[in-house]
Amino acid sequence: MAQDSKIRDDITNIATGALDILGGLSRTIREDLKVRVDDWATRMDLVPREDFDRAMAMINALQQRVANLESAGKTKTGTTAGAKPASKKKAKKAA
Repeated sequence: MAQDSKIRDDITNIATGALDILGGLSRTIREDLKVRVDDWATRMDLVPREDFDRAMAMINALQQRVANLESAGKTKTGTTAGAKPASKKKAKKAA
């Protein structure tokens, strides 16, 4: 009986050691893969997600601002913001 318990303890210790080794190996592989992907992304000149999100937010804000300015221009002048109304001098000469 005592020998069976010693064998079980030895097997338990071996299994625990193997799991520790596998866990360390898993972390090492994960870290190595992350370094390789980061290196690849740098060589490909990719933009970090945070910078992309920040740029998209700025673009959306600018598009909204342009739309607001265009709609304000239409209601004030009755024309589109990019169109020039006919000058008064040209209208008098034509008459």
